[in-house]
Amino acid sequence: METNTHIDEETWKTVVSQMPIVSVDLVVERGDDIILGRRVNPPAEDEWFVPGGRVHKNETLTAAVSRVGSEELGVDVQIDRRLGVYEHLYTESEFPSVSSKHYIPIGYKVTISETAQFEADSQHSELSAFRTPIATEMLHEYVVTYLADANIELTTA
Repeated sequence: METNTHIDEETWKTVVSQMPIVSVDLVVERGDDIILGRRVNPPAEDEWFVPGGRVHKNETLTAAVSRVGSEELGVDVQIDRRLGVYEHLYTESEFPSVSSKHYIPIGYKVTISETAQFEADSQHSELSAFRTPIATEMLHEYVVTYLADANIELTTA
């Protein structure tokens, strides 16, 4: 079945302003490391966050997970398990005239090869591997929830 991948900016602005966005977010494990990206765009701009993206029309969730791994990290991911359905409410969006953004992400724990080399896409200024336990104070609250649900060891200062 064909998926619709491109949405022009005006249509996307309408979607963001009017409805929740279904997405997949990935807790990516590489050996003892968790891979996070520093976001370059709102919401959660300049914060360390898990890779993720919207689900395209007619795209299965597993296909979306695979595509996000490929597009945002440049690697193949192996799904370990589905973490659950979440709700993320932000008081900002990428559009100055749209004051909020609402996501309904489905979280997944995935693994990549221990030798996998990843590279940042246009949505991240950098990608980095964080050795567990990971300090919670450097993470967005939604990431802390994902990592806890994925049984990733966390620490507080």
